[in-house]
Amino acid sequence: MYEWVQEAVVTQSAEVAAAVVTGAVGTGAGPGAVQPPSRRDRLRAATIDEIIQTARQLLVKDGPEAVSLRAIAREMGMTAPGLYRYFGSYEELHRYLCANIFTELGADIGRAIGYDIADECALAFAGTFFTLFLELWHKVPFGVPDDEQIDPALRDQLSRYRDALGTSIPLGAVMTFLRCWTVLYGAVAMEVFGHLRFALEDSAPMFEITLGDLATLVGLRYPLPG
Repeated sequence: MYEWVQEAVVTQSAEVAAAVVTGAVGTGAGPGAVQPPSRRDRLRAATIDEIIQTARQLLVKDGPEAVSLRAIAREMGMTAPGLYRYFGSYEELHRYLCANIFTELGADIGRAIGYDIADECALAFAGTFFTLFLELWHKVPFGVPDDEQIDPALRDQLSRYRDALGTSIPLGAVMTFLRCWTVLYGAVAMEVFGHLRFALEDSAPMFEITLGDLATLVGLRYPLPG
């Protein structure tokens, strides 16, 4: 998956950059000077960007199933065949869409690191899930590994993370929270971006199994008995 995302990022960047590059060539410009983009190139780049942004809006508003060439064309006032002048297939558009999202996400993470707020962002992102986890822990404590059962290198990291959270729950509970959160987040992210379509047309049954596994970690049963 990473390889085709990386390829799409490079391809997308090269194609769009070719249409927006500046630096007009003077009369005496030598070989290798950058040619200014033509009006046609600028219009093509703008249309490609509009298609991608429209696809993103449909994804956020109605979910991945709503992202189709027909739906995008309808939103833009185009015909579906007209989109094929910009993307050869739905799969190609999907790669560009993922590349656009990953590129933007990478830029946001880079800015966060630059401003030393990455840890704050991570804590805020998982805050709601952690609140629910704590509520469950205090109401119905469940079994977790003892400190001595946790690898020393991991134990030290969990201890620092627990201090950052400002809680006094056992390190085993902190580890269980992270296990649940990373698995749940990963499953949801893969579903949202369609990264399971290579194997599953309908990932709902697999997601149900994942929820069952997570429920076991926190002493619950899922699905609930009828």
